[in-house]
Amino acid sequence: MGPNSEPDELEQALAARPRADPSAELRRRVRMLVRGELRRPTLLGGWSFAAELAAAMLLWINLSWSATGETACNLATPPDADSWAMFAQQIEQVAPELSPREVRRQALVLSAGANLTSAALASPLAIPRPGPF
Repeated sequence: MGPNSEPDELEQALAARPRADPSAELRRRVRMLVRGELRRPTLLGGWSFAAELAAAMLLWINLSWSATGETACNLATPPDADSWAMFAQQIEQVAPELSPREVRRQALVLSAGANLTSAALASPLAIPRPGPF
């Protein structure tokens, strides 16, 4: 006999015991109580909608923050003096139907955007940790 023989024997003994089915009155009472609980209005009312909306907003903010922190746009490196001319040449190759004035304007906008500071990464390594006291 193995180590599990005692629990197995107990399980068989309990399964072999005669069982009494619940009475019809008990079934009726349980059905009435369950039906009443299912029809009862919730106590939260409009608060459940507010809680669901808040949870959805927190999820959206979390995902947006994570995506923003992990996107590397390389915007922190300042362009050299003639970078807008390089942008203008690339724009002319991609969209030759634009006028020279519009190409220059788009190149200046792109070179100005290259001077923007990138956002801090939202990673555990970027969070300053307090030092020992």
